[in-house]
Amino acid sequence: MPFLTKFDVSFSIFFFVRRITTSMDNSEYMRNSDYTPTRLEAQQDAAGVISNSKINSNPENTVGVLSMAGKGVELLVSPTEDSGKILACCGQVRPEGMLNFS
Repeated sequence: MPFLTKFDVSFSIFFFVRRITTSMDNSEYMRNSDYTPTRLEAQQDAAGVISNSKINSNPENTVGVLSMAGKGVELLVSPTEDSGKILACCGQVRPEGMLNFS
């Protein structure tokens, strides 16, 4: 029988807190219906799924939402853990103007 020694092994699980910002393209091009029903609604659904998965993976994660068209970049929701607030905001985004990065 081999000689066995006792090791004190401690395992640490690291959860990295992340702050995610979702940038939504709400330009007039999002009215195109090459995705069912429109590009904007497909993007809203995807943003909701991503934000929910990030918040559910670690309750300390935060997600914010920006819109990129119209007068300029606009903060719609500051980083928050409230997925209901994020989903409500994503559903209210409407197409307006051209994409603007300034």
